[in-house]
Amino acid sequence: GAAPAAPHFDQPKNPTHGTGPGAGGAAPSSNRKVWLSLCAALLPSLAQAQLNTPVLPQPSIDPVGNGSVDTLVRLADGRILVGSAVFGGFERLGAVPAASCGRLFADGSADPSFTCAAGAVAEFAQDSQGRIYERSNFSVSRLLANGAPDPTFPIVNTDQSISAMLIVDDLIYLGGAFTTVNAQPRSRLARLSLDGTLDASFTPGADAPVFTMVAPGDGFLYLGGAFGTLAGQVRTGVGRIALASGSVDTWSVALTRSAGSPSVSAMAADATHVFLGGGFETAQGAARQNLARIGRTPAATLDSAWTAGMSSGGGTGPSLLSVVGEHVYLSAGFTGLTVQNGSTVSGLRCFARVGRVTAAVDTAFNPFGPAVPGTLCSVDAVIAGDGGGRLFVGGNFQQLAGGTARFGLVALNPDGSVDGLTALPDALTLATVQSVAVDSANASLYAQGDFKRVNGVARQGLIRILPNGTVDSAFRPPARRFTAMALVDNKLFVADDTTRTVQPLDPATGDPVAGFTPIPYSLSVSNLHATATHIYLFGNFTLTGITPALGRFARMSLASGSIDTGFRLNPDATTSILGVAADPASNSLFVHGTFNTLNGVGPARLVKLDATTLAVDAAFNANIPSGVSRALIDDAGGIFLAGFFTTVGGQPCRPPARVLIATGARDPSFACSANPGGTVMALASEAVFIATTTQIRRYARNASGVTDPNWRVTDMPQFISGMLTSGRDLIVHGRYDRISGVTRRSLAALPQVEQFGRNGFE
Repeated sequence: GAAPAAPHFDQPKNPTHGTGPGAGGAAPSSNRKVWLSLCAALLPSLAQAQLNTPVLPQPSIDPVGNGSVDTLVRLADGRILVGSAVFGGFERLGAVPAASCGRLFADGSADPSFTCAAGAVAEFAQDSQGRIYERSNFSVSRLLANGAPDPTFPIVNTDQSISAMLIVDDLIYLGGAFTTVNAQPRSRLARLSLDGTLDASFTPGADAPVFTMVAPGDGFLYLGGAFGTLAGQVRTGVGRIALASGSVDTWSVALTRSAGSPSVSAMAADATHVFLGGGFETAQGAARQNLARIGRTPAATLDSAWTAGMSSGGGTGPSLLSVVGEHVYLSAGFTGLTVQNGSTVSGLRCFARVGRVTAAVDTAFNPFGPAVPGTLCSVDAVIAGDGGGRLFVGGNFQQLAGGTARFGLVALNPDGSVDGLTALPDALTLATVQSVAVDSANASLYAQGDFKRVNGVARQGLIRILPNGTVDSAFRPPARRFTAMALVDNKLFVADDTTRTVQPLDPATGDPVAGFTPIPYSLSVSNLHATATHIYLFGNFTLTGITPALGRFARMSLASGSIDTGFRLNPDATTSILGVAADPASNSLFVHGTFNTLNGVGPARLVKLDATTLAVDAAFNANIPSGVSRALIDDAGGIFLAGFFTTVGGQPCRPPARVLIATGARDPSFACSANPGGTVMALASEAVFIATTTQIRRYARNASGVTDPNWRVTDMPQFISGMLTSGRDLIVHGRYDRISGVTRRSLAALPQVEQFGRNGFE
């Protein structure tokens, strides 16, 4: 069950017992003061070390992926607020920590003095005194200059979602789906004073959600949404309210839609018109697919010359973003844009612009390159840059035309080319290291995950780490979406969800191994597990070209490189197989997961099969009522288990637990009734490690399961996906930026041994 010995990335330097001053007698008097002062200095660190096992210096990497930016707002002083409506939408702006909320200087560089406590921000607004207000989906709050919550402003809460916020003449306007604001009735519209007080005189109301608002300075508040009436007057999807009186104006736009009611999801304005974007097919009786330009005069005249006439591949049309200069910017989604006559608009993908007056499509504006089906690309915010006609663009994207990598934020020149001189940082999220493999033959650690960069260098999903902790620059696999990895037979097998194939790579270069026919599949393979003879595939997949269909769980022979079509293990429909462990000594396979039955037969959660005939061993019954997430075979006739269970064999028992290979009976010599439980586990020659949500603990394998009181990690990371023993190290991987009090990002090594050797474990 333990990993093979491998070069260590760093080694703990344990003190040699029985040496040094005082070993076998008193220290010489000349050294006594020095020795005592040294002990006094060390005592605090010794105590802390026993509470939290120290993290080794290597490996130490920074794996990141692209964040998503939903809003950009330029403040009166030129600085820019950046927000994501999703918690964890981004975690850093470049090197500056920013939890879905941050600030940039006017040139686009990150402002480290602004630490926003909002967590997730859908929209910002600024009053005449320069104070910043932010809204989430259900509340409005005010921030101090450094980003901290303003304690003098009471948080405004709603019963349902807020979709829009706008400050006009130092009054805060809210629109959304809510029916109460601070527990007082308000029907989808509300107005607040700058101290958070609800305005009792403003009660126009809408009969359905308000999605968007704009106030272009003509004395009116323009509203878009899914409503059919405003203050009891018919206004289908769009209308305006006089700011002075709060009454609905006569300005009216007739929108229609053949399937369902029309709606307006976005609005923008120039000096004379408002632009509407949303779900409609006609405006003022004329054909307008999702986009229209309406005059702001009382007649609400449709601009007959402004006919952008575009729709996406799904027929929903591009999303209106904003008006900047002489252009209207549109988000085209993942399918690219087509004009109404059906021909593809050349070179456009998820982002487009049309003339503010003419609506002519600018086909030369091509910042994201040609459409690539399934490629992540969504633009959600556009503002003017810091001069020269530049744009600052935010969204959910990771690559631009020509392969230029930009995550979540990009500055564009007026022609749409990437501005290479800008200080605008990337919006980054911490990536997950999903699986790890140690190769003692070439002194390497392989890490697979959802990262796009590691240590600032492009590395998509798969890296090789050298013994000194650096990322191997010579290992450069193709830029693919790797979802699983297993190392065996001097080959690195990967599941590649870009090409939907399983194939081996050269462990030194990352190049595909010649002569191997890739195994094709549909959907996704989420895990690969290697034994000496087979690769096991797990996930929500179906193998291509195999009849009858084979999916969810399969195995490939290492000898032939082909799928074993006779190996068919089907758990009941709503459950899963989570892993397999092979025991060559008994020629057995142990399949584990959350299943109740396998191929229609019990026992549940843990099944023993003959590795040759696949016959179920009816004599093996561990009697486990809940899922088994991990099974590791030791060298003494036992299997260590982790998972969701609280009993084994009808007796109280929480992970780690040990059952016997022969019968499945719980090993009575390994105490487990008082264990904390856990679903992530690793096995070493003398110990078993288990990770709970609050700590990692170490247990002796051969001393009745006693726990090591001095080896533990209590400063836990956010998420651990797995652990692996390597030599004298414990490799911990997942998604985190801190473990055991030390900054480590998603991958860290801990010494397996307790450093001070007081309790008999070593």
